[in-house]
This record gives sequence, C-alpha cells and structure tokens, in this order.
Amino acid sequence: MTRQKENYEAKKLDLLEFSHLLYETGKRLELAIEKALRLMGYNVETLRIGDLEIDHVIVGPSGIRMIGESEGKDNSAIDVTKFRQLESNIGEDLEREEITEPAKGVLFGNGFRLTPPLERGQQFTDKSLKNAKRLGSALVCTADLYSIAVHILDNPSDFEFKAACRNAIEETVGGIVKFPDP
Repeated sequence: MTRQKENYEAKKLDLLEFSHLLYETGKRLELAIEKALRLMGYNVETLRIGDLEIDHVIVGPSGIRMIGESEGKDNSAIDVTKFRQLESNIGEDLEREEITEPAKGVLFGNGFRLTPPLERGQQFTDKSLKNAKRLGSALVCTADLYSIAVHILDNPSDFEFKAACRNAIEETVGGIVKFPDP
C-alpha cells in the first residue's frame, strides 16, 4: 500500500509541474516547457558552453532544429526585448563549428501569468508580433502548451495529434502557433 501511495504522490507532483506552464516564470517555466515538448516527441536540451547559455535546443523527428527562449510576465504581454536574447543565441549557436544552418527561433511566452488563464489578454505585444514576422520566428503561448500536455497525458497513443502539434510549431513562421484542437 505504501508503494502505491508513493507512486500516486510522484504522479501528482509530475502533473503539478505542468501547471507551471500557466503560472510560472524562470527555471520552473523552462522545465515545464521542456516536459511538454518531450511529450510531443521532441528532444530538448539546455546548452551551456562557456558564456553561451541556450534555454531550449529543440529537435524533432523531422530534423528541424530550433532554439527557444522562454519568458513569463506577471501583469503584461511578452514584449520585444526577449528577442535580443533569442537572436543572440541563434547567432552564437551558428558560430559553433558543428552547426551549418541557423536554427529557427521559438519564443515561449507566459504573459499575464498572475491572471487566470481564461481572462488573459493577448500574450505578445504588437512589436513582438512584428519582430517575429521579421525574423521568421514562432511564438508559443505556454497556456496552449498546457492544454496540449493534458491531452497527450490523457491520450498517450494519439501519435497523429503529437505530429500535428509539432507541425504547427515547425510550420509557423512569423506568428503565434495555432495548435490543433485536442
């Protein structure tokens, strides 16, 4: 009985970590994003080489390589300033000898994180939307990732849905990712 309770508690903690997609910032948000991306079938790593630190290096079955940055804001939308870090990371990553193509940029945003998810405003500022278009980056609302993670946890064999979610991220160029309905 004790082992069963321990397993239950471990699962509960695991599920709780996905709520960080809704309400967190910093490392907790980064870890929750990684878990959600792994559920979709991505390989995700944090890269640290000297002064270079990249939140998310993302590679899926298609082979498309992406670099992600995450940002959470208490009471506002994600602004354009986070793109400076994303652009810098893509450039520094490309300078590495083994990298021959620039990675696609993905900005994960948890705007208005202190507001209930259904009451939140637009997650990215107009300047962020314009800059994403200029750079060909994808913008991902972490609250959307939460819904995706819940569906996949409830339906782990829904491989078509996982592939459709990956396609949504990979094919979005210069805008907010529109995931398929679960």
